[in-house]
Amino acid sequence: MAQEKESKGKRFVVIEEGIIRPTDPKPYKVKPKLPGDYPRVPKVYLDAAAALSTPLLSNPPLCDELVAFVQHLWTEEEASLVRHLHPFRGKSCAELARIEGRTASEVEGILHRLETEKRSIGSSGSGDKRRFRLKRILGEVFEETLMGWDPESLTDWHRRFIELWEDLFMTGWMLDYQQAYKMDSSRVVTLSETIQANQMALPYDKLEMIMERYDKFGVTNCQCRMSAQVLGNGCGKPISNCLVMGEWVEKRVSDGWYREIGRRDALEIKAEAAANALVSWVINIQGGKGQASCSCCACCCYSFRLVTEFNCPSVIAPPHFVPSVDASSCTYCGKCARVCPTAALIVDTKGKTHRRLPERCIGCGLCAVSCEKAKAVTMVPVPDYRQPPKNMFSLIARQTPGMLKSAWQVSRKYKKEAR
Repeated sequence: MAQEKESKGKRFVVIEEGIIRPTDPKPYKVKPKLPGDYPRVPKVYLDAAAALSTPLLSNPPLCDELVAFVQHLWTEEEASLVRHLHPFRGKSCAELARIEGRTASEVEGILHRLETEKRSIGSSGSGDKRRFRLKRILGEVFEETLMGWDPESLTDWHRRFIELWEDLFMTGWMLDYQQAYKMDSSRVVTLSETIQANQMALPYDKLEMIMERYDKFGVTNCQCRMSAQVLGNGCGKPISNCLVMGEWVEKRVSDGWYREIGRRDALEIKAEAAANALVSWVINIQGGKGQASCSCCACCCYSFRLVTEFNCPSVIAPPHFVPSVDASSCTYCGKCARVCPTAALIVDTKGKTHRRLPERCIGCGLCAVSCEKAKAVTMVPVPDYRQPPKNMFSLIARQTPGMLKSAWQVSRKYKKEAR
């Protein structure tokens, strides 16, 4: 069969005999190993990799790609401290100094560098009560390492970091967690023009209304599109549109990760993103003292790529609105299928059929916007829509049981496969 791949930046769609459909899933390549499989790797690196591989953070198992990533991420001196950290139970500078037989000032300098420069560990508290912990790789280490940088200023270290991160992501390790438990930590904010006349739309369905709650805004470059550009897979869409709002702004700006902007600038940034068919999402809560919003493309965003390249659910919550197609108006041109960021639509342009894949649909509304002539696609509310948690505490409480169960299942799986 003749196949026509979509142009660069749309690797997630294939046209085959007039049928526009998702690409075939990439192979799952996770191969858990044991420390003994790496006789030439220094023990401190293997210990640090083993600590970072904890399923409690939804991180990958000990494997070739993780070991390579860790050896680049930390020096041996840094890894010697990181290997003692845990995901939730933090350790103080004094504890780490005692364990490693080093002075507190030496350890404090290393930890400061890891937290503020490499951004690969986190901490809470202050003074003698300050405790350091491990971070999730996807959702913390990858994103925070690149915040505040732009493609031109990235160092060789950052470029190699991106290459090794891509190798790790392409193993498909996140499938193990997402298939065990569907996380819903973020949600897509439907384009206002697709829901403005719908009485079922709620205040937190519209990005503009969410932004009205806050007075402070910060912006940084999209880490996903920036990485794709470094890897030679950039789509050319705007990259400066990742926002934080409210009380989260001050620290991110003072740390140099974001630059502060006004509400009008923030709205203009999101309007430009929408004009470039980027999908905006926010943290899946109804309100709070802070909020964040990225504007993503299907070709570069790692959350979307879990769907488009691995046919796996992402961290995006089920939608409030989904597309409905009027068969009498549809011309089966396929525009909706081409623009869908998760390849959730299959259109047979010759056989005149249209099908939606519910498990992939995020309800972004781009399909409805693309159908400007025929107007055959409209967004309708989901009858059993589950409203977002009220705040971050509620979100964490709702997710924790499923995440713990997922971690237990994945841990058993990796231990069995590594024997």
